[in-house]
Amino acid sequence: MLAELQEIANSLRTAGIAPSGSHDWVKPQEKGDFIIAGLNEDGRVAEVELRPWDESARLFKIQKDNQNSFPVYKLDAPLWHVPASDPAREELKRKSLPAAERASILRKLSRRQRRQFRRRTRNA
Repeated sequence: MLAELQEIANSLRTAGIAPSGSHDWVKPQEKGDFIIAGLNEDGRVAEVELRPWDESARLFKIQKDNQNSFPVYKLDAPLWHVPASDPAREELKRKSLPAAERASILRKLSRRQRRQFRRRTRNA
């Protein structure tokens, strides 16, 4: 539904009939690379996509105050435990790392974490 609303807003803007302003809660997305998680019918993450920083400027969020934001959520802790000795950790810190390579590393880490989680839950 949010995508459809964004499409309507873009169409109105293109046609020159955009409203003069937006609600105070509508804020631009912070700059920086970001991840989009696609959900399946059950509400579970079905796909994860790393997007480049320059696309964040076209996205907006609903933010009533500093503690509440939708559909954007800034994580305060890492998603995965990656040991300090893991070479992926240093590789991901490289500023010159192309987005496609970064996404590939993140996919590998995601698969590894999923396998480890399944092993732990089977043994519990």
